[in-house]
Amino acid sequence: ADIRHVKIVGQWRYNTDGIDICNSRRVGVRDCYIRSFDDTLVIKGVPPYREKSVEDVTVERCVMWCGWGKTLEPGIETWASAFRNVRVSDCDLIHSSGCALNVSAGGTAVQEDFLYDNIRVELQSDTKREILQKTDEQRYAPGEKPHMRPRLLKVDNWHYAFRGTENKFGHVKNLTVRNLQVTTDAAFGKPDIVVKA
Repeated sequence: ADIRHVKIVGQWRYNTDGIDICNSRRVGVRDCYIRSFDDTLVIKGVPPYREKSVEDVTVERCVMWCGWGKTLEPGIETWASAFRNVRVSDCDLIHSSGCALNVSAGGTAVQEDFLYDNIRVELQSDTKREILQKTDEQRYAPGEKPHMRPRLLKVDNWHYAFRGTENKFGHVKNLTVRNLQVTTDAAFGKPDIVVKA
């Protein structure tokens, strides 16, 4: 599949991911603008298709804005026969909420051979806190609690709830991040990097 020159704006409800690539091979996403309320671009392996691999995914020259969740995320769902060769380059992540670059091994697949290259990330200190919507009628009200601080990069081996009866869990290996440019405002401070995989 080749996704090019797509603009996504107006994903205002909870669980409105921008683009989800599930159990697919040879996928390219290029020259797109994605503004989503929930995760912006997600690469995952979902349980019903766990026999199909996730391989050879390329994301290039995209602009991403995440209002809630993760901006760019391979994971959390990683049920696949293979999960490898993901390349993200020359992208601008202009707004993030929970995390800009997130790699989570939540299923059974080993995630391997990932490259983030030439990524520009903007992190703001006035990001509103995330609130889980429990009913369709509920409206967002951030209240008086302090705003949240988006993470720059998080890599973890978090066992996701739908793992089923498998006794093995996946992990992340051969992840390369290079040419990463980060811009913050004066109040933000040093960006967080968390690696638990």
